[in-house]
Amino acid sequence: MMNHHIRQNIGLVLTLAVILTPLTGQRLRRAVAAADLIAVAKSIRVIPTKHHVLYRMQIEEMLRGPRKLADTKEVTVVETKRLSMHNRPVPAKKMLVCLHNFERGAQKVGLPKNFAPSFKMSGHPGSAVVLGADNDKDPRLEFARILVASQKGISPRQVTE
Repeated sequence: MMNHHIRQNIGLVLTLAVILTPLTGQRLRRAVAAADLIAVAKSIRVIPTKHHVLYRMQIEEMLRGPRKLADTKEVTVVETKRLSMHNRPVPAKKMLVCLHNFERGAQKVGLPKNFAPSFKMSGHPGSAVVLGADNDKDPRLEFARILVASQKGISPRQVTE
């Protein structure tokens, strides 16, 4: 009798694993579709203020963003203290981040202009992915590149070649 229950539970676990595996890709797809800026970045400085935590992030590769920021090497990610809707930037780790423009919000809360451009992390699950040591072989980054390219009308085959 016990073996029957174990087999049922193992079957259930395996079924759930197969069903839930594609959700990671769906989460990343939604995050990429909603973001204003998608980049591979590393948090190089954390600046606590009274009501916010500012993460200064060094852009290593911009996958998509406003044209005016094409040559930008650093951005500030603003997080409201005691309000966590997302993953936080991990200091000194390369991350694939999906960010939302926060320029107007930064002006409203009185952040100095030297912190511009300002962004907020996306609230979508999968919108802040810590990457491995070899970015080019990370399947999540490759998937994000394909998604961004497809939004520009480029075929996935051209991206992978």
